[in-house]
Amino acid sequence: MLKIGLIGTGTIAYSHALAINKLEGLTLAAVSDIDEAKGKHFATEVKCGAFFTDYRDMLKNADLDVVGVCLPHYLHAPVGLAVLESGRHLLMEKPMANTVAECDALMAKAQAKGLKILVGHTHQYNASLRIARTLLDNGEIGRLTMIIDTIYAYYNWEKRAPWLLDPVKGGGGPLMNTGPHQIDHLLYLTQSKPVRVDACVQQNREGMAVESDLSAHIQFENGVTATLILCQGYTPKTAEISVRLIGTKGMMEIGPWGNVQLAQGNQTREIVCEQVDGLEMEWKEFIAAIKENRNPITDGDYGKRVVALIEAIYRSGREKKPIELK
Repeated sequence: MLKIGLIGTGTIAYSHALAINKLEGLTLAAVSDIDEAKGKHFATEVKCGAFFTDYRDMLKNADLDVVGVCLPHYLHAPVGLAVLESGRHLLMEKPMANTVAECDALMAKAQAKGLKILVGHTHQYNASLRIARTLLDNGEIGRLTMIIDTIYAYYNWEKRAPWLLDPVKGGGGPLMNTGPHQIDHLLYLTQSKPVRVDACVQQNREGMAVESDLSAHIQFENGVTATLILCQGYTPKTAEISVRLIGTKGMMEIGPWGNVQLAQGNQTREIVCEQVDGLEMEWKEFIAAIKENRNPITDGDYGKRVVALIEAIYRSGREKKPIELK
């Protein structure tokens, strides 16, 4: 039985607690939050008996095997380092950290301590992405040549926590919050290294210090080209979150929480995907990785690759030129 601790008791932490409580082999042993009233209410709701207002006290006094960090982005690196230093495996919510340098520090600490990191890129644990990956591997649309990954959805600027609108604390804006899901799609489906990025990053919300809308053209080492569109400045008539894959013999359209549309020739068929909880699946993966003494699928190196591509998009937008990646 792996004993789990959670640091932070916001919405995503509640979803993690529900997943942990459903799974065999896991028990939620302790939670921590600086807001005592909120944290104690959370602990009662998720049936966790041990609550701490200071995560350092939790790391010192609670019997834990794995700790999940569900905090604002700017706290990921320092708190993650403290978790690893205490000798616990680390589940880090996406993004892994605000910079590649911070990701490197987390990975170095995990290696020195002989511990594992799983970064919470839940989308690739969803059924539709997994099935699409299998269809690609089976050659259903021939050789993959192009991906168009699109989000048109309002960012709810008026209700966002202030740190998410702070480019230092948040590490950026929507690209650092919503964008990691899109980057995850691209890396998981191409199974290749990005080599060139040409991006347009815009601030179309007056008074905001972070971007609202962007487009990026990304070339991968295996020849696949990807277009990433992330527009969250204003409310669209029709919201859209979709991934389209074009190959030499067909195409697919994926709803990250829905089904897969497979088009071959002039025929299109829908592949119904049995829905799963991505958080449950990533916890199952982490349990298996720890027991089998292997790296989880979305390990620290994968989390770093996501952050590196985000950094390249920001840099390309800032410098208004294509960026070559090493």
